[in-house]
Formats: sequence, C-alpha cells, structure tokens
Amino acid sequence: MSNQDSIPIRDRLSFRLLRNVALSVLAIEIVLASGQILFDYRIHNEYLDETATQILNTVDKAASYTIWTLDVEGGRNLLTGLLRHKAIVKAELIDSKEKIFSSVQKSAAPSAPYIRWLFGGYRVYSLDLNIQYGRRSTEYVGQLKLTYDTGATATSFFKRTLVFLVTGLLINLALAVILLYVFHVTMVRSILSIGDFLAKVNPQNPGRYRVHLLPQHEKDEIGSLIQKTNDLLKAVGENIQRRKEIEEEVRLLNIELEERVAARTKELELTNQELESFTYAVSHDLQGGLRAISGLSNAILEDNIDKLDQEGVKYLQGLVKSSNQIEALTKDLLRLSRSTRGGISPTMVDLSSIVSEIVKALQEADPERQVEVKIGTDIRAVADPRLIKVALENLIGNAWKFSSKNPNVRIEFDAESRGNERVFYIRDNGAGFDMSVADKLFAPFKRFHRNDDFTGTGIGLTTVKRIILRHGGRIWAESAIGQGATFYFTLETKQSD
Repeated sequence: MSNQDSIPIRDRLSFRLLRNVALSVLAIEIVLASGQILFDYRIHNEYLDETATQILNTVDKAASYTIWTLDVEGGRNLLTGLLRHKAIVKAELIDSKEKIFSSVQKSAAPSAPYIRWLFGGYRVYSLDLNIQYGRRSTEYVGQLKLTYDTGATATSFFKRTLVFLVTGLLINLALAVILLYVFHVTMVRSILSIGDFLAKVNPQNPGRYRVHLLPQHEKDEIGSLIQKTNDLLKAVGENIQRRKEIEEEVRLLNIELEERVAARTKELELTNQELESFTYAVSHDLQGGLRAISGLSNAILEDNIDKLDQEGVKYLQGLVKSSNQIEALTKDLLRLSRSTRGGISPTMVDLSSIVSEIVKALQEADPERQVEVKIGTDIRAVADPRLIKVALENLIGNAWKFSSKNPNVRIEFDAESRGNERVFYIRDNGAGFDMSVADKLFAPFKRFHRNDDFTGTGIGLTTVKRIILRHGGRIWAESAIGQGATFYFTLETKQSD
C-alpha cells in the first residue's frame, strides 16, 4: 500500500487543493458574473428606452395626422400595429383636450410580477404630437402614450446570463483541474515518493540510505526538502552509531563494575565473617570473665561482709556495678552488630501486640512501679519481626527508664497519618532532653544524662536507627527538658511474597 492509499481522501493535499481552487473559482465567478449581469442589465434597460423612442419617432407624423383629421379608425389601426411589438401592452392617443382619442390593449397575460420587479415594472413612454403650418407655425394636437412591460423582453437577458455563468464556471473548473493535475505531477507525486522511500528505511541503520534527487528538482523546494531529508538521515545514522558505541562502552564498564563489586562484596563478607567470629569470641570470653568477676565479688561480699571495712565494701560494690555495665555494653554491641548484617524478611506484623509483650515484661521485672500505658489498638506494619521487636524494646525501655523519677508515669504508643505517610510514635512524660543536641541523639556512646541518674550504654538508639534505616524509614525525636520525649519513626518496607 502506498502512502497516498493510506491517507483519507479528504486529508490528501491534492483534494484540499482542488477544494480550495474550486471555492476560489466559484467566488471569482460570482464576482465576475455579478459585474457582467449588472452591465447587461444596464444595456438591456438602455435598449428598451432606445427602442421606445425609435417607435415613437417613427409613428409621430401618422399619429398627429390621425388626430388632426379626426380619423378614429385610422388611429385604432395605428395603435393595433404598435401592439405587435412584444413589449408594448397598451397604446393610447390623447387629444389636445386631454381626452382619449383612441386606445388599444393586449388581452394576453403580462409577464411574471417578479420579472417586472427586477426590470422596473411597467414603463410609460409619451410623445407630444404637433401639426406644422408653413415653416414656423405648429399646432399641438395631442399625445401618444405607450405602456411597456419590461419583463416581456427579459427572456433573452436571462438566457445570455445563464450561458455566461455556465460557460465561465466550466472554463474555470477546467483550468482548476488542469492546475491540479500539473501540481500533482510536479509536486505531490514527488512528495509521495519521498514518503515511500522513507518507509523502507531501516531504523537501525538509516545513515546508509539517501533519497534520490531528480534533475528537475535540483533547484526548487522539492530539491531542498530532499537535501534536508538526506542530511537528517545522515545525522540520525551518526547519532545511532555513536549511541551504540556508548552503549557498548557502558556495557563493558558495567561488567567490570559488577566484577569489582562482586570481588569487594566477597572480601567484605569474609571480613564481616572474621569480624563477627572475632566479636563473638571476644564478647563470649569477655562476658565470661565479667561474670566471674561479678560472681566472685558478690561471693566475697556475702561471705566476708563482716570482715571488710566500709571502704572495701564500696570498692567491691563498684567492681560489681562496673562489670555489670561492661557486660550490658557487650550485649548491646552484639545486638547492634546483628541489626546491621544479614537479610530481612518483612511481613505484616502486629506492633500493638509486640509493645504489649514488652510492657508486660517490664512490669514483671519492676512490679512496684505504677505506670499508665496507652497502646493503640490493632496497629500493624510491614517489618522484619525480629528486628522491629529489638527497636521497640529499646524505645519502650528508654521511655520506661527515663520516666522512672516521675510519680505519675504515662507511656503511649500509637500511629497517625501525615499526608501520604504513616507515622508511628512512642511518647513519655519523663526527663526529656535538650533539642539543641538532638542531632547527636542516635550517635553511638552519646549520653545526655549522668550514669548515676539513668544507667545505660549509649548504644540502644544507634541500634534503633540502623534497624529503621534498613526498613527504608526514618526516625526523629521531639523533646524538652523535664517535659518528656516523643520518638517518631516510619517504615517503608514492602511485604515479601
């Protein structure tokens, strides 16, 4: 199928040209015809006037003699002869006393009213009749009147007009068709040939194709179009070739990068494994030693409390406390290490249930404390159950710890919507902190309270942040000294299949 066959007729350039030419020819024909018709109309009216004048002048003497001799019968015969002219419908002779001397009128129906309206209706032409005595004396004897039907002679006028309109329209249409054919042969056919050629161009390698330029189009607009098309094909071909070269370079770089990443990943995995083994071994041995120190110190205190002075008891108690803190620190470090390695398995988790279990464990460990806890119902999220529990244990544990000096403790866990984001929060009315140091809140080993006031290792919030980041979320806090703190976090993980 050629390009022209795929284009609807009304959208083709040749059809639009024919339509425009035809409309233009029709408009021009109407203007020219209107001018010609007006000119013929004027000529026709002048012809009627000239004809009536000639008739009146021809019968002038006969009509005057008929009235002067009182020849009524002769006057009737004269007027009857005038009625033979198809435009004259009535003829009258009026004597000098303004009385009708003789009058005749056609019995046939006059022309159509609309024709008479076009040409001015009935027209009356009159001529004064005189008899001459001698050379200078004349006598007025009456008047001759002729009534013309202007539409009686309109048939020839309409025929001429129709012939002019039809002939002019046919001639102009013939010229339009000839012009259309010439335009199609010289331009449209060439344009379509360019389209047919471009349809055969291979999109993957257009640079080796060129549209053939005919000699007759070397210097015209078609030639310019073909030249620009060839330039475009060349430029597109060069761009495609360059793109292929770049894609090949990128592919090789990606392969090299993947190999490097794989090698580095393997090295990192080996390093992590070694570090994990080392950390586990050190922590295990360290915890064993710390437990031994703590146990022996407690045994000495229990068995020899009466043999030790006050300063010795204080030293042993400090030794037990320090060993317990170091043991807690090693546990937190191990927990931090586990939170940043290995994969995660996100699934739908009931956060309300996890928080309830954590609070229950804290209440069992410290049954004497009266804490008002408010937990939002059926709060769920997609998260790794193990890691999210570690994060919530740290956050709820901090709220529990830092509100211990408040007699009316309130701890709240809930969620709210902020725009398109689901935000979870844990709020307490404890000691709070200064917001000027909030940027250091999640850094390891950073503590904003004295150890004598609130014990801790400074690792818990660092662990929480790393867990939240592994879930694609973010965490932040709002607080004021003595007015409690609120920790907010989001989770952007998707449930695994």
